[in-house]
Amino acid sequence: MLTSQDIKNVAFSSAMGGYKKDEVDVFLDNIEADYERIERTVAQKDEKIRELQKQIDELEKSKGSIQNVLISAQNLADQIVAEAKTKSAEIVAAAQKNVDQIAEKGKIITDELDARALEKKSRLEEDIAGMIKKAEEKKALIEQATNATVRKQQDLYNAIKNEMNSFKNEITEKYKEHLQLLAKMPATTELDPQKAATLVNENVSDKNDIVSKSEEFAEAVDAPEADGNQTEETPAE
Repeated sequence: MLTSQDIKNVAFSSAMGGYKKDEVDVFLDNIEADYERIERTVAQKDEKIRELQKQIDELEKSKGSIQNVLISAQNLADQIVAEAKTKSAEIVAAAQKNVDQIAEKGKIITDELDARALEKKSRLEEDIAGMIKKAEEKKALIEQATNATVRKQQDLYNAIKNEMNSFKNEITEKYKEHLQLLAKMPATTELDPQKAATLVNENVSDKNDIVSKSEEFAEAVDAPEADGNQTEETPAE
């Protein structure tokens, strides 16, 4: 593959009726300058691609961490619900044991005491139901927040990966076009310098577009990177 240094060091033999040396030198200098600019652009984009690949690798790692957090959160929520149910069973059993002990000891149990005992039991059962409901709501909030984080990280990962693939394809096509242009340059056939310059300008007229698109791509990548740094707050209990 040709490089800008190859173009700079190229030499042509003299021939009668051939090109003017000064015009050929100017033409080659222009091609060399454009080729060096393309090489710099490709090098910069290669570096950007490596940075994007590094971000993708980090996102791949973070996906595993998020999954672990989700599993831990679900286990914690299940544990909270289980503990609430166990505690409620203990409270009900203790209350029932109290009632049984009072009856066994032959204490005078009046309707008022019965009513109070039943009322207390009812309140306890209501409190227990509230505890279970609260634990289940907390579990749902934890799962909702964790799932939202996973979806956001996945969307960011997909967006960066798709943008990188599109950009690589575009740079590759532009690079091939310029290689094809250099391949079309005649080695010994006579060609008017003005026509040669026109042919080059027609085929590389979009070289500035490469740089423009590169800058647009960098800005597009920076935007999701900034969004990815924002974390969602888990709703307070």
